[in-house]
Amino acid sequence: MAYPILFPYGESGWQPNWRCQPYQGAQGNQSKINVTMLQYKSALTAVRDDFNPIISAGKLTQQWIVDSYLQVEANNLNFIRTHQQQLRTELYQGLADHLENAVQNAVVKAGIPVILPSSFEGSPRNMRERCADAMSIFGKYGAPDLFTTFTANPKWPEITENLRESEHTTDRPDLLVRVFNLKLKSLMDDLTVHGVLGKSIAHVYTIEFQKRGLPHAHILIVLRADDKFSTSEHINKFVCAEIHQRLKIRNCMKL
Repeated sequence: MAYPILFPYGESGWQPNWRCQPYQGAQGNQSKINVTMLQYKSALTAVRDDFNPIISAGKLTQQWIVDSYLQVEANNLNFIRTHQQQLRTELYQGLADHLENAVQNAVVKAGIPVILPSSFEGSPRNMRERCADAMSIFGKYGAPDLFTTFTANPKWPEITENLRESEHTTDRPDLLVRVFNLKLKSLMDDLTVHGVLGKSIAHVYTIEFQKRGLPHAHILIVLRADDKFSTSEHINKFVCAEIHQRLKIRNCMKL
């Protein structure tokens, strides 16, 4: 009801336990598959030949994407709240006892505890486990040799060529992140598979969003002993700094 201009026919939208036929290229079992709310929202922002009001509404599109994210997050939290038994929360009985004792000491009324599993993206336990996994990787393979930052460029031709008239990059965050994801996968393939900077034996990366809305990735890579940057001549083969007019310094990486 908040977006009548985007849904002029009053579409009902996503429903729980919604199932659909798999795409034609799917192999094996052809039975219906479940469609999550995130998959449904992503399908609504797909670029097709016909007119799509959802991705053509400018700032209203941005607001719809933010609200859709909150809906998906709320749906996931509601699932966790209503499926505590399936998530084996009895394993955290010690934590439950601690909370009960804290409530009694504070002389307040206790609510119903809801434990977020470590599989929930962005939860404190999820972030701690990811950090511990990264530290364990470097504890086994040694300190990282490369720290690479990869930032989205709103002038990428894959983005500008798919913008409609009067559209700006900020109007299409869906297009921006899809192109960024494809290019990040290509970069990681060059760094970890093809070894353009040396043979990689371990890597870790994280994706963040800058305040101006552009996603960027921080990548840590551990190289094998033969490819480590041990001399200045080896470093100069890949990294350089050039001073141009007006005292501007340009950093470049030779891939």
